Amino acid sequence: MPEKLPPLSSQSQHPRFNAQFNGICNTHFCLGNLYEATSGQFDTILANPPFVPSPSQQCRFRDGGLTGEDILARIISESAKYLTPDGLNG
Repeated sequence: MPEKLPPLSSQSQHPRFNAQFNGICNTHFCLGNLYEATSGQFDTILANPPFVPSPSQQCRFRDGGLTGEDILARIISESAKYLTPDGLNG
């Protein structure tokens, strides 16, 4: 019988579950609006933002504004403040 996994009680539990499931230990998770929960600089910033063009924001995990690029534009435009001099925005 497969092991029963605990329920995911909040948004912050999904990345923790994925890291634990894949045996990744060297992580730190922050919950916030893009960069507001971070400090310092990073070598790499990766993202999988919502990208579906939508006039509404009913499905925040999917809807990316009228063009589908609202959140992506913010990630890119604000990333220079958080990347090290040799950092990558990928």
